[in-house]
Amino acid sequence: MDDYIALPTGVVQWGVFTPRAANATITSVTCWADTGDAVIHLRRNDGGDMLNAPLACNGTAGTGLNSYASIPVGYFVGMWATAGTAKRINAAITYRTAY
Repeated sequence: MDDYIALPTGVVQWGVFTPRAANATITSVTCWADTGDAVIHLRRNDGGDMLNAPLACNGTAGTGLNSYASIPVGYFVGMWATAGTAKRINAAITYRTAY
């Protein structure tokens, strides 16, 4: 990413998370942005939005996840900015697996 150009809103950045050996269930998501004004959403690659509402990237964990937060092996998660002028967004995902 370019440090001088804000990330595009509405464009899914794939590859945020993918389970490799067993199904996983995301239990919380926390994000931070360089500008403090970014808002994100998560989407599973089959089109299901995983958060009940967009998440502000201010370091507060979001736990409003729905049934799409269950990720089968071979599926993957993308993130996109829905608002803000951030040039860098970091997301931390907490999850559990069956093993």
